[in-house]
Amino acid sequence: VAGIISALDNGHGITGFAPQTDLLTSVDRPTTLLALLDGMGDFEHKNELPVSTIFVVESQHAGILSDGSCIGLTEADQYGCVPIETDPEQFAAIEYVTAAGVLVIEGAGNGSVDLGSAATYWPYEIDLSTNDSGAILVGGSQGSNHQKISFSNFGSPVDAYAWAQGV
Repeated sequence: VAGIISALDNGHGITGFAPQTDLLTSVDRPTTLLALLDGMGDFEHKNELPVSTIFVVESQHAGILSDGSCIGLTEADQYGCVPIETDPEQFAAIEYVTAAGVLVIEGAGNGSVDLGSAATYWPYEIDLSTNDSGAILVGGSQGSNHQKISFSNFGSPVDAYAWAQGV
């Protein structure tokens, strides 16, 4: 995703859609919005972020339907994983910065579950079927045919789909 956004013109035909972007990343695993904000300094200084700030959050964690890992490479390993914003602290951080005008683009997760169903969430999690942080939640598609790829989460909270096959 970072390359799609900020890849420099390398003379081979690939350039990101915003090649002059200052790209900030987190070295923490999983990468979360809170980790990015911690790396930038005081969380209270959200108003100092440029109007054009975009955060890309590509992290998921085990939902109620998961076996608890979300780390493996197979669909079975990631089944039931949900976007990181279902964690109340992450949701609050995303809601906070989106209210300040920051664009947050977040992966919907690779859990193969319906994010529009309350049964997808632990009781202590934020139910995305009834709560919206302001982030653009992106699921995975098979590519040019615009069909959801089998492992992508889906449902009413998902705002858009992006190519996820063969990338």
